[in-house]
Amino acid sequence: MNSTNRTIAILGIATALGVSAQLPAMCAGKPPALVVKEMSAEDLFNKGMNKIETADYKGAIEDFTQALALQPNMPDAYYFRGLARDLLEDNQGALQDYSEAIRLTPSGQDSTYAYNNRGTVYAEMQDYQKAIEDYDRAVQSDPTNANAYYNRALAHIALKDSNSALSDLKKAADLYKNQGKLQDYEDAMKGITELEQLPRN
Repeated sequence: MNSTNRTIAILGIATALGVSAQLPAMCAGKPPALVVKEMSAEDLFNKGMNKIETADYKGAIEDFTQALALQPNMPDAYYFRGLARDLLEDNQGALQDYSEAIRLTPSGQDSTYAYNNRGTVYAEMQDYQKAIEDYDRAVQSDPTNANAYYNRALAHIALKDSNSALSDLKKAADLYKNQGKLQDYEDAMKGITELEQLPRN
């Protein structure tokens, strides 16, 4: 029980994070065969998403970077570029992009994924207190984010706080079970069993 859970779900995230639609500009007055369609920020974002799905993370980073050059205020492009950098173990780049995604996400919109994933980066850097702060924000943004509870439990374990870890694992297990994520549920239950077998002070 030592690997954190990143939120890598692709479908629905772009909508949740607020992709801004941008129609490509077409050259007026030219025959259709001669029109060159320039890629919009949305086109480049979608191209990057396709590369994320095929694990071409370097290519995805290039596409998201180009999208951001055209439209700098796209929290979704920062989030997924951060995810690609995260998966390539570029911790500093991932932290910067997740932070920018959080900053740009409009007030009242869900930023639980960015907080959860930024927390996992802090945990990998062994800054468990910052990780816990981000997991706290993730569950405040979405109380059904089971991964954030599970990951916060791991950070508590690293800090030798078994009571807080046990509480988070139980919450994660309940959520995973209700969400039909049986493998994650089993992992959480295994962690609960391991913690309950530890000697109490």
